[in-house]
Amino acid sequence: RGSGEGLLGGLTYGSVSAPEDPGSSGSSAGGGVIRIDATNVTVNGIISASSTAYGGDQPGWGAGGSILINCRVINGTNGALLVKVGGYPSGTWGGGGGGRLAVIYDTNAQAQVSVPELSFQANGGTNTSYGPGRLGQPGTLYFPDMRFIPGVI
Repeated sequence: RGSGEGLLGGLTYGSVSAPEDPGSSGSSAGGGVIRIDATNVTVNGIISASSTAYGGDQPGWGAGGSILINCRVINGTNGALLVKVGGYPSGTWGGGGGGRLAVIYDTNAQAQVSVPELSFQANGGTNTSYGPGRLGQPGTLYFPDMRFIPGVI
């Protein structure tokens, strides 16, 4: 998971390739934990372990949570998997760190299907009210190969 903003932000923790930790909370709730173990996974909607965020001048924004998917093949159309910070503070405090997302699939089986139309987000939170120094760090995305990296197959 990415670290939070500034001196008060928490340190990075959890496994990149097998995330199972919830996001740390601040004045808002950290993201939860989602684990899916299945042969074939199809995502046509949103799977989210993002943190929540509240408006106003509150200290510490919650970090994104964790999603771990173990499957043979993942597919979908216009689906999204999110472990980002769920909002953006407007007060003097900074954004929380993004979460961790790992999709473990059979690389040979996945290579036999077209690349699904899925988006993956692990953005940290931002606060533009007080300049660029209020950014939470991005989280991590993990895949066993480069298939889901734009422009690489």
